[in-house]
Amino acid sequence: MSDRPIKLLLIDQDPIFRLGLQIALEAIPHLEAIASVENDTVALQILAEIAQEDPNQVNLVILEFGNGRSITSQQLGLQFCRQLRALYPNLPILLLSSVQEQGLLLAAKSVGVNGYCPKGTPLSELVLAMQQVADGGD
Repeated sequence: MSDRPIKLLLIDQDPIFRLGLQIALEAIPHLEAIASVENDTVALQILAEIAQEDPNQVNLVILEFGNGRSITSQQLGLQFCRQLRALYPNLPILLLSSVQEQGLLLAAKSVGVNGYCPKGTPLSELVLAMQQVADGGD
């Protein structure tokens, strides 16, 4: 595992979850949440702004998709992953989600998601998963 700092973009519709994860991650010295946003549109704006300054400023995206159990929101999440992968092919994506349907997780992997943790994963395990995905592992 690399000792380089992990600078992440957190995308989750739930503001309380985002805040809680940000606060928990502040205690981890080599992790820094560069931005925390509620949707894919804002995420793409932030990434575009950051890419102009320093394309390597974010080296991990933590994403919840399928906020809500509707098929439409899950399909939009997959579409966003495809778009993210097309625009930023080397940016690792970790799905941190309440979604646990095997078919959807396989579809996420097929569109470029590099790793998955269910919401509720202990912080120590989540940090390990973040490190593995940021370092290029699954």
